[in-house]
Amino acid sequence: MTALRSLILLLTLVLGGSLLASCGGDDDKATTAPTSTNRGQSSATSNTTSTTAGGSTVTSAPIGTAPADNGGSDIASACDLLTKSEVEDALGESVGEPVFTSLGQIPVSGGVAADAGSCSWVSDTTIASVSLTYYNSPGHTDAIGQMVDLACHSKEGIDGLADKACWYDAQHLEIQFATGAHFIDIFATTQDGDSGRVLDNVSNKITDRLS
Repeated sequence: MTALRSLILLLTLVLGGSLLASCGGDDDKATTAPTSTNRGQSSATSNTTSTTAGGSTVTSAPIGTAPADNGGSDIASACDLLTKSEVEDALGESVGEPVFTSLGQIPVSGGVAADAGSCSWVSDTTIASVSLTYYNSPGHTDAIGQMVDLACHSKEGIDGLADKACWYDAQHLEIQFATGAHFIDIFATTQDGDSGRVLDNVSNKITDRLS
């Protein structure tokens, strides 16, 4: 299910970028904004298992792998942005091993693309989960800035988080934000219904890691 939703997101982004490019006279101003993050609904069963589902490769992150802390250029994938223990601390319960899904290259603006992938941390016993989609386009801060401007248009802004951030929905279940050449879309479900608290917690950890 996670891979299928990631594939749907990928197709939506590509088709949206194509429509914007064809409707505008200036390809350099055509910008794609994500509609929503990939919401994880399954957990990894092994630290090395890889399968192919819906055209996307799904791989569980190695157990015990810690994110790189030496700046954004060293972040390899969406699963490097948070540790399992950080997600568990935010949710207040244990989760399974992270599941990574590669989304390949996503058009961001005219002639610019971002490497994209998603990662999910899901409880084995409750509805609790954290899922994020990560877009990385080194050297293209302006294109990512256009992406977050479009994503956050008419949305509730979040002061003090990253370069620009907003709530995707009125229920505060999802945040979209950009820092430098990185765009993040992150979603949470919780037992107590306080997803906003969890998202505030993990989003700040991600921005610290990418700075």
